[in-house]
Order: sequence, then structure tokens, then C-alpha cells
Amino acid sequence: MVSLVDQLKEKIERGEYDTLISDDAGGRIPTLILRKIIKELNPDQKIETFFVASGKTYLPAPEKKEEYAKLQKHLKKITADTKKALVVTQFIYTGKTLIRLAHALKESGLNNFDIATVDAMPRAEEEALLQSMLGENNLFVGSREWHHLHEEHEKLGGVRKTKEYSPLPKRMVDVIATEGRELSLEEWREIFGIEKGDSSKVIRKKTEDPDKNKELGIRKSAPLTSEEAEEIQRNINFARKDVALLAKKVVDRVWGKKEKTAPPKTEESPTPNRYEIQRLLIEKFYKTKEINEVDKRNVCASEWIQKYADNFDQLDKTLIEKYKNSQNEQEKIDALDEIQKTLEALDQKNG
Repeated sequence: MVSLVDQLKEKIERGEYDTLISDDAGGRIPTLILRKIIKELNPDQKIETFFVASGKTYLPAPEKKEEYAKLQKHLKKITADTKKALVVTQFIYTGKTLIRLAHALKESGLNNFDIATVDAMPRAEEEALLQSMLGENNLFVGSREWHHLHEEHEKLGGVRKTKEYSPLPKRMVDVIATEGRELSLEEWREIFGIEKGDSSKVIRKKTEDPDKNKELGIRKSAPLTSEEAEEIQRNINFARKDVALLAKKVVDRVWGKKEKTAPPKTEESPTPNRYEIQRLLIEKFYKTKEINEVDKRNVCASEWIQKYADNFDQLDKTLIEKYKNSQNEQEKIDALDEIQKTLEALDQKNG
């Protein structure tokens, strides 16, 4: 974050941005940190802050006319008075999400905006395309690394995307109230009594238990307890305190109270490379595919596709659409088999 703000230093001092747009949910915390920094340095500056539910598999393409119209309506509304915006995200992997968002912003009438990302590992061709779309505007990259924090977007911000597309991210407590809970794999194992070492035959038998399936349904639809709602709010409050603390530390570092830190050297970075990240995500898919309980597998598969599918350029997106549009369970299984074959081939190619 220090390296990113150091690059933005002169623009922040000049009060160049009047609008911050968060690529949500990932960009929420960095956006709030940057807002805090701007207000710390320019207390009288008016800075609008907006959040756009994003992600390549969530952000609608122009072909999805109804959903894209919702996105355009939202973007036109929030940028009606914008002179120059800063679009903020936490991590760019392929760059395709930001390419799609940048295209949507331009179509809404906003052409003057920079993009800032805390970390990035885009392919050269995607980065070049993003730069070309920005024209004379800038892409600022804090570091070219991967951190596991990038998978904790919703927990940190207390927001969640809805199943039906909405350009506005919703409060997690509200989404749970209307759409139910997303149970973890650990909770699912607990419900069915799945133990380490259980064979697929044993797992299948356990997941066919009608009483356990009834319990699964009850757990998914169970309303939040007051204690759970309070814990979510506590996490949000802690995040707000962290935002204030980190913003202060960044200001101290960048504006001279402490020695600046040089940007990390990517060639010496101990963080995983692109192939290693893909390998970890492929392992997640394998675990999802092995789930025998139908509802749980479909939930996990949908989550994987929404969160990680756009990290694989080599994955034929028609397979993703085939899974999403499946009319019955056998079609879904066939689509997942095809996706797995593609991922296995990629994993072997990557070594």
C-alpha cells in the first residue's frame, strides 16, 4: 500500500480526484484507506466514494442486455458530476475484470479515470490492453505479488454479492436473510459425519441420509442469531479501525515521517507465481468435484466458477456457460467433467 500511495502522492496533493470507485468487494478496504488518506491531507476536499459489485464472471457483458442496462444506469448515476475518478481494486490477476469495468465506464460517459491496484500479476497482453483503454490516464500498481488476503474480500467488508445481478453489493446480513447461508466444506462434513479417509462409497451413503439432508436445509435457511450478527458487525468495526490505522501509517511513511520503503523486487518475491496460483485453484476445483451431496457440490462449484474461473485464460468460457445453463443434474455433471479435463490438461502443461 505504501508503494501504491507513493506513486499517487502528487495527484493526491493536487486534489486531482473527486471520485473513488471501488471494484467491490475486493477494492472496498483499499478504497476506504485511500479516502482516509485524501481526507487527512486535504480536509476540505469533497471526495465521492462509490462501490460497484464486480468480478469478471459477475460483472455483465454488453450481450447480457438487461443486466448491462442495470450496470450502465448505476454508473451514469454515480459519475454524473465526476471530473476525474480513481478506480480502486485490491488485486489484478488477468486484468479482464478491470478491462470490462473500464469499457463499461467509458460507455457510461466517463473517460477521465485512473486505475490503482494494491497488487497485480496480469499477463503482458492484458496489461497492454488495459493501458491502451486508459489512453493518457494511468494504471498504478503497488506490487506484483499475491497475498492470501485477496480471498477474504467479503469477510473483511461485511458485504456479499447477490445471486441475481445487482451493481450494488449488499450487506452480508441482508443477503443471508433473503438468500440463505453459504455453508463451508467443514460445516457440510460435520452435518453428514464425513471423516478423513472415508471412501466415496461411504460418503455417498452418508450424504443420502434423509435426516442429515433435512438438517442441511435447516442450516442453510436458518436466520442469523443475534450473536452472529454482532460478530459480523464487530468484524466490520475492526476493519474500520484497521483502515484508520493503516491510513495513518501510510501517510507517515509517504509524507516523510519515516523512511520510504522501496517497491518489492518481483524477481526475489517469495510469493507464488502464476502457475503455482493456478495449481492451488485447480486443487480447490478437484475437491469441489468430489463432493457427492448434490446441493453442496452445486453451491461449491458455482462459488468456484464465480471467484476463480476468470483466472484461467485457457479455460473455454463456453464450458462455464454450459454449466450455468444446465437444465438437469446430469448436464451439470457432464459440464464439470469437461471443465476438469481442461484443468487437468492445463495442470500437466504447467508442470
